[in-house]
Amino acid sequence: IKSVLVVAGSFKRADPSLTEQAVLMRSLRDTNVAKIEGDDLKIFTGLLSDLFPGIEVPRARDLPFEDVLVQVMETDYAYTNDPQGYLLLKITQLTELLAIRHSV
Repeated sequence: IKSVLVVAGSFKRADPSLTEQAVLMRSLRDTNVAKIEGDDLKIFTGLLSDLFPGIEVPRARDLPFEDVLVQVMETDYAYTNDPQGYLLLKITQLTELLAIRHSV
C-alpha cells in the first residue's frame, strides 16, 4: 500500500490538475499491471473500472525514452517485429517498476 501511495503522491505533484480519484486509479494501475498477465489482468482492470467508474487516465509515456528503445532495438538487435508495441510496453513497465521498487 505504501508504494501505491508514494506513486500517487509523485503523480499528483507532477500533474496537480488530476483529481484524487484519477491519481489513485492511475497509481494502482501503474504499480500492478506490469506484474499481472492473462486473465488476471482482465479481472484486475475490471475491478479498477468498478472502483473508479467513468475514470480513464492514459498511461504516462516517456516518448524520448521510447524513441531510444526503438532505435536500439532496430540498430543493435535488428528487431523490427513489434507492431503493437508489446515489447516496448513491457520494457517501459519494467523501468517504471524499478523506479518504484528497488527489486522486482
